[in-house]
Amino acid sequence: MNTKLAGIRWLQGFAAALAAAGLQAHAAQPLITDDTVTQGTQRWRLEIEGLDADGRRGAGDLERYDGVLSYGLSETADVQIGAGWIRSEIGRAHV
Repeated sequence: MNTKLAGIRWLQGFAAALAAAGLQAHAAQPLITDDTVTQGTQRWRLEIEGLDADGRRGAGDLERYDGVLSYGLSETADVQIGAGWIRSEIGRAHV
């Protein structure tokens, strides 16, 4: 069996195992983007995003922060891990 076909079958098996385990996946970045290059082999990248929205007419407040850390495995592959934090207050009066 050639190595490319073996790699594809391994990836399919891994995806099936994750689906069977009931794990959730979250896409941090769009699959189609104008940023088509990776950061390169053995390079790190940290992305942090924040949102602070004040609600109007008693709608509430929202704070959201996300972070993604990625590492370049090769010139064509990165691995990423991310976390997020959200705080919401609904119906809070504003003065």
